[in-house]
Amino acid sequence: MKRLLYILPVVLACLPSCRKNPSVTALFSLSAEECQIQEEIAVQNLSTAVSTQIGLCKWEWADQVSYETDLASISFSQVGTYTVKLTVWAEEGAAPPDTYTRTVKAYNNNEPPEVDFDAPATAVQDASVTFTDRSTDRTGRIVSWLWNIGGIISTEQNPTVTFISWGTDVDVTLTVTDNYGASSTLTKKINVTRSSGHDLSLAWSKAYDTKGYVYWTSPAMSPDGSKIYVSSTGYHLVCFDTAGNQTGSFDIGARGANPYSYASGGTASINNQSPTPTVGADGKVYIPVQFYENPSNAPSGTTGNGGLYCIQPGCTGEAWYFQTGVKSFYRFLAAPVFGDYVAITLKENDNTCINQNFGVINRQNGTLVQALACDQGSWGGISVASDQTLIYGASRTGAGYKVARNNGAWSTSANSDAGRLTNFLNGGDYETKGYQIAISSDNKVYVCVSTGSSSRLACACYDLAAYTGGAPKALWTTTVEATSYQSGFGAVLDAAGNAYYMAGNKVFRLNGHNGAKAWEYALTGGCIGVAAIDSKGYLYVCDVNGNKLLKLSSASGQLVSEIALDNPKSCPTIAADGSIYVTGNKGGVPTLYKVVGTGTNKTVAPGPNWSQLGCNPQKNGCAPQ
Repeated sequence: MKRLLYILPVVLACLPSCRKNPSVTALFSLSAEECQIQEEIAVQNLSTAVSTQIGLCKWEWADQVSYETDLASISFSQVGTYTVKLTVWAEEGAAPPDTYTRTVKAYNNNEPPEVDFDAPATAVQDASVTFTDRSTDRTGRIVSWLWNIGGIISTEQNPTVTFISWGTDVDVTLTVTDNYGASSTLTKKINVTRSSGHDLSLAWSKAYDTKGYVYWTSPAMSPDGSKIYVSSTGYHLVCFDTAGNQTGSFDIGARGANPYSYASGGTASINNQSPTPTVGADGKVYIPVQFYENPSNAPSGTTGNGGLYCIQPGCTGEAWYFQTGVKSFYRFLAAPVFGDYVAITLKENDNTCINQNFGVINRQNGTLVQALACDQGSWGGISVASDQTLIYGASRTGAGYKVARNNGAWSTSANSDAGRLTNFLNGGDYETKGYQIAISSDNKVYVCVSTGSSSRLACACYDLAAYTGGAPKALWTTTVEATSYQSGFGAVLDAAGNAYYMAGNKVFRLNGHNGAKAWEYALTGGCIGVAAIDSKGYLYVCDVNGNKLLKLSSASGQLVSEIALDNPKSCPTIAADGSIYVTGNKGGVPTLYKVVGTGTNKTVAPGPNWSQLGCNPQKNGCAPQ
């Protein structure tokens, strides 16, 4: 016994040296070693560890890498023989890594789907028609449908559409794609008869200022639709009711804003721009003032006190005024109102009140919340996404559009020259020149720029939901010939996300899913601002030199109807009841026009997406929820 008691401690002391060394072994199984391209192969991780734990797994196949421990499946997009590799590391480096590989052969014996659909031989404009997919796929399954029905785009399997264009041999095209990426396309032609009832009539026109002009400024409506607000370079904000009665006015030059125009020798010229009013949810009206054409060249002694007004509903008095100084330079677009804030952007200012050319203002008391860099300002182009992210242009060549998010300090993607690389559509000889941004309900951002002093317009779409900083990549970019170099246009969207751009004397439609140009429409003389879209999908455009308001088919660009107006100079505004309001210079005097539809297919309401400058009739600059 004593001998055993003596030996036992020695044996126990030797036990650690008898244990196995820590190790990991990589191993996995595959449900198949051959597969059709795009077909998923199930994966099961069978790796083991001894005297340690598995800390990290790295899977590699084709050009893919994953660090999931339990990778569910893999697939291959191209034909070929591939190595699938798993590398396993022990926890905290307790043992060397181990690797295991298998080989998989990917083939393609898929047959493309057979596309077919039912379509009527004839249809009528403004009538609903249902198209039924009859496509089949023998070796796979159809996963997507893309219809182009006379210019109407749909991704539904069996869409019901209302034709807003007409003609013999209207193309109806369906492209179907299966789960292996193979696609087939079929086009059928149908006859669509033109309908009547699109007549436009002038309900009334009312002069509202004795001096000044209208140029790129648009009407804005109260949330309940009972009031219409208009302005001019004569420095008056005027309120009308829907019957055309002037119910209020306010002198927005009362704080000393000066309508001096250097080019015209000291008086406001017809080419001066003035901002569009914005109406908040509480009915208060916001409008920037100080419409210098070139304030830096103003003669010595010129005075003025530009800024942002907040005016009580009905023009019944001033709520507050945020001063931006004598050199304030505002243009024609609206100041967006969102949440607790209102935003302004300037071409330049004297840095006495705001030092960055862009300000986020507390809309309750008119105090500055945050100044943001703006590279000489954008002359007005600002839009607000549903999460209150701001997109705004910067007019310095190559600066593009900036992104600012409210993280407590309104962080911006470009607060310095170095940050300009993170902008949308930046670089080269691009200039934003006040172009209005459109943002859809699914956070797609549509922007455009002029290419230097040429007549080319570059248009692009970005996914704001996927934007995390850095150099963003556009979903698509398209360049069109604009026929002249002008500022102050931009994009609007229809319910399907198709974009309509205006520049020079042309209107363009770019298909939302790929940016391809669907059509262009040449105006008699020139266009102003952006178009308006009603809930039926019709587009309303002011033909400035043609002295007309046009109604176009957004699907095809066909002229549907028109009405003569004396010198219209604004973006149309569509009210909830379908009335269309336009400002212009009738007989050289600022005038508000009310146009109504008189037929069975008259305008009924604004479209559900970006329908006009500043989005909804309130011009509040916010993307639809």
